[in-house]
Amino acid sequence: MSQLRKRFIRDLTIRNYSPLTIRSYVSALSQLACRYKRCPSQITVEEMKDYLDEMVKAKKSWSTLNIFISSVNRFYKETLGKEGVLDRLKRPKKQRKLPSILSKQEVNKIINAHKNIKHRLILMTIYSAGLRIGELCRLKLTDIDSARMRIKIRDAKGHKDREVILSGMLLSELKKIL
Repeated sequence: MSQLRKRFIRDLTIRNYSPLTIRSYVSALSQLACRYKRCPSQITVEEMKDYLDEMVKAKKSWSTLNIFISSVNRFYKETLGKEGVLDRLKRPKKQRKLPSILSKQEVNKIINAHKNIKHRLILMTIYSAGLRIGELCRLKLTDIDSARMRIKIRDAKGHKDREVILSGMLLSELKKIL
């Protein structure tokens, strides 16, 4: 592992980036270095724009392009200490897609398809509170505040805590098993 790569990883770690983000950023820079067979610090802004153009023409996703731009920006600003080098490198517009929304009947059909009460409550909790799987796994009984009709979500995405609304229907189902 090169010294520059070690410094980049250290800088990202100090800024408390997640291991997955660090891996994505390092991979993006590695691909850039492989494309030009040079250290990323020696690649010009025009070459980066050309590489970005190639990625767009190859129909890479918006998130892939965004990771590339973010990794290069962070590399230049944090690791190399060069401010403003890539200010001219703009992010592509994010694709806007409408989410598919289930009807009440479809939601009830999914939840009621499970006869196991635990599985039904898991689905009801995820759906009614809008939880991610990891958030549900970390949920404790003490996180449910029935007086305020709130659920406290600890260590959510980005290592942040948040509160969500506790539905009356979910609360009544939870009371049946407690």
